[in-house]
Amino acid sequence: MEGLLITSSLLDSYAYLQETKNKISAYSDFVGMLKREERPTSAVCQRGIDFENLVCENCNTGADMYAVGKDYYHDVASAEVVDCMASICKGGDQQVKVENEMTVNGEKYHLFGYADIIHYDQKKILDIKTCTRYTGDWKYIKRSQHHVYYLCTGLSDFEYVVADYNGKKTPQKFVRIPVKMNWNESAKIIAERINEVTEFIKRNNLWNDYVNTFTKEHKDRK
Repeated sequence: MEGLLITSSLLDSYAYLQETKNKISAYSDFVGMLKREERPTSAVCQRGIDFENLVCENCNTGADMYAVGKDYYHDVASAEVVDCMASICKGGDQQVKVENEMTVNGEKYHLFGYADIIHYDQKKILDIKTCTRYTGDWKYIKRSQHHVYYLCTGLSDFEYVVADYNGKKTPQKFVRIPVKMNWNESAKIIAERINEVTEFIKRNNLWNDYVNTFTKEHKDRK
């Protein structure tokens, strides 16, 4: 791997830090990411991990309708959400490593991520998400993830598939958020966001952590 590491999580963590009122906590999380500090997985994050695994398991088993989800949730409606999302994802490659090099202002960066699902036959990437309560597409459209994955793969057709818990303990419905991208626009957006985050890192004396820990201790570094 050449270049300084850029992930959508890094870019979106910085964006959240700029937007939130809880600056102290967000800054701590951002610095913890750069330093690769081990921190407990939050309940919300663990819920998302468990749900994604459940959808992927339902893709792989070929079980009868609702079998996997119903066994997990003991609820037909929530199991139907799992089954429907699995049917959308079924047949795609799971957890595909995506990466590419990008030069911004003379500095080489390495874009990197894992795509939840890639349907190569459809030339499409799917990303599985969960939310406590769905409040609109804007939360996903503003993310860096679809732009980064497009620049890594050349696949401009991307879709967030979001399980909405609607304040309940189990998913109540799901929402599909398609995104179509233009290469020049995505490259411009990501270049601007790279500039913003790296300037912030330099201003806050975090450059050494970014280069020597976040980048060099990346587990996929060759």
